This record gives sequence, C-alpha cells and structure tokens, in this order.
Amino acid sequence: MNNEVVLRRMTAGDIPGAVEIEQKCFSMPWSEKAFADSLALDYSVFFVASIDEKIVGYVGLYIAYDEGDITNVAVLPEYRRKGIATSLLEKIVIDAKEKNLVAINLEVRKSNKSAIALYEKNGFVDLGHRKNFYEKPTEDAVIMKRQLESR
Repeated sequence: MNNEVVLRRMTAGDIPGAVEIEQKCFSMPWSEKAFADSLALDYSVFFVASIDEKIVGYVGLYIAYDEGDITNVAVLPEYRRKGIATSLLEKIVIDAKEKNLVAINLEVRKSNKSAIALYEKNGFVDLGHRKNFYEKPTEDAVIMKRQLESR
C-alpha cells in the first residue's frame, strides 16, 4: 500500500465503486444504470480518484456547447480532507480547457458549507440560488460558476 492517489478516466469497471460513493454521500444516489448511461454519452466526461486500486472519489461533467456542468464531486467520507476533491476539480478544469470550454457550472446544497468553501477556493463564484432544488431533504441550491481562461 502506497496511498498514492491516481486520477484517471472512469471506465465501466469503476461504476460499482462510484455507486458505493454515491450511497455514502448522497440522499438520492445515482444507480449503476445512471452511471452507465452517462458514461455512454459523447458529451460527458468522468474521472475517478483511486488509492491502491480502490475508487475513493469521482467527478463528472456534462458538456453543452462551450460550457460544462459538474454532475457531482464526491469523495468517500474516510478519504476527505486529503486534497482528493481539489485534485479531481483540477483534473476536470484541465480537461475542460483542453476541450476549449469557457466556463464550468455546478449546483451545491446551500447547507454544504465545506463544499462551497472548496469551490470558492478553486475559483467558483456564487451566481445565486435555486429554490427547493434538492429533495430528501428539500433545500435550495447555490449556483456556482468558474470562468476559464480562453486559449
């Protein structure tokens, strides 16, 4: 065991690990089918973080024209506060720039202060709120955006 974090594109074989993360992190987790369907889209990209071949985090991005929308950034609770989410965000930003995207958008629960702080630290700004965007429990979303430098 070397505890080195490896970032790479998500494959179909990574879906069970991503589903495990979803179940531990979210009240309405994605299913294996949802991941498989998303991976099959030509306008999506997903990356995983693994340690000793165990999937410990992932990030997903849907691309629409010249912007990207982050689906989720998730890290297993026992692996948080180790820079993994930051590394995943950096990886998706690099990929977005390579695809000539001009911005990345996301929504986050208003109560998720640690995630909001992470996004702000990584260049995302608060654009406003979506009332009752989330369920289980019902909660507003903070809409955030990061502008990317044009090439």
